Amino acid sequence: GVSVCKTLSFDDRVEVSGQVDVANVIIWEFAEWIKPQLVLQSPHECFTFKYNPNMPNIVVGGCYSGQAIMWNLEEAMAEIEKKKLEKKSDRNGDDDDDSVQPPVLPSAMSHIDTSHKRMVADLNWLAPDCQINYKGQVLAPEHLDENSYQFMTIAGDGQALIWDIRYIDISKGNLPHIYKPKSSNDRKKEVEDVNVPWLPIFRMNVKRLEGVGELSLCRLLGNIGSTDEVDRRSHILATSEEGDLVYADWRAKRRGGGKDDDEDDAVNDVPEYVQWMAKDHNRPCVALQQSPFFPDMILSVSDWTFNIWKLGMSTPVFCSPDASTYLTGGRWSPTRPGMLLISKVDGNVDVWDFTDSSYKPSATLMTTPSRITSMEFLTGKPATAKQQLLAIGDVVGSLHVFDVPRNLSKPVTNEKAITENFFNREIKRMDFAEKRQLAREEEYSQNAAAAGMDE
Repeated sequence: GVSVCKTLSFDDRVEVSGQVDVANVIIWEFAEWIKPQLVLQSPHECFTFKYNPNMPNIVVGGCYSGQAIMWNLEEAMAEIEKKKLEKKSDRNGDDDDDSVQPPVLPSAMSHIDTSHKRMVADLNWLAPDCQINYKGQVLAPEHLDENSYQFMTIAGDGQALIWDIRYIDISKGNLPHIYKPKSSNDRKKEVEDVNVPWLPIFRMNVKRLEGVGELSLCRLLGNIGSTDEVDRRSHILATSEEGDLVYADWRAKRRGGGKDDDEDDAVNDVPEYVQWMAKDHNRPCVALQQSPFFPDMILSVSDWTFNIWKLGMSTPVFCSPDASTYLTGGRWSPTRPGMLLISKVDGNVDVWDFTDSSYKPSATLMTTPSRITSMEFLTGKPATAKQQLLAIGDVVGSLHVFDVPRNLSKPVTNEKAITENFFNREIKRMDFAEKRQLAREEEYSQNAAAAGMDE
């Protein structure tokens, strides 16, 4: 899918603000590139959208106005399948089908007063085993299934909101384990589906650990994955517009130690959601992704450099040298543990292979003459072992799909072990450098104290 957005400056957006406009999200099919398969219509530009990982007919997006939007593709996909069957049965018919599929209208859109105050920067679906209630508590196993119904959005207003696509059932009181509305028996009769507002079920204000002010979030990474020692289902990683890496937990305890059931404590004691912060880049992060082979390794990309972080460490494991041009994105290879691709403003893609070298890219691919704005691998059920597809979108609105060469998609022998050894060496190097820094500072303090006594 491709979200079509206007490349307007701030002054141009001020002039057109308040005017009625229509934006589109175009859905393409890999088997047919002549025309798009579906067009999703939105009253505002969508700068981020994602399919439901368990229910592909559900698509949610984040609008420029700060609202969340949802489309249901079930009827549109059924109509497309019907036309395909009719086309196969009518062998004598014309092969050129010029009929235009009507745009898919939104099935739900959040209320603007309870949405973000700034543009939705990123969103992420919660895992099926991490569905929550209005207090942020993870639901009991008897209330969970294999589907994901909730997603989180972030924006520059310092808020992280969690939405539930079953908001109509929640408002009617059919899901009391998530939220039990007041006088639910009366509301079941009075409330109509059309008039039910879509409100977030949980709101998290992300503030700085030290200092005043909220964090302007721009990238989100959820579903980090739990271990035997740590339950990370409620943990998220996010980046701020100031270049900070933020690790937060929406189940964090309140400062005063109050319980969730105490209404007075809920008002007076605000939970400390942010667990730790670290300086990542000097500019906003443009890409944040978890390694598919090493769940504790995180890639963050900014304007000039990219860093690789390990969960639990306060400094990055690997810092790349400065690039010759601006970086616009980055992705781990879904088949090679030691390879990642970095997109640039000149339309090229740098291939970093840590089994080959770590001080410069192993190869540079020329993809488009324009600035690359997005890059994504084809993963999941449509992906095949014989072919690896890479989709790239540029600033002029073109979508390019490339067949990744075999040498860049097929892993080398023992590549995962080689890459793991590389990360371990970098971790040891960082530990040694930190110890030497402490030793130098202690030595400097002793010399300064000795010099003061001599005087």
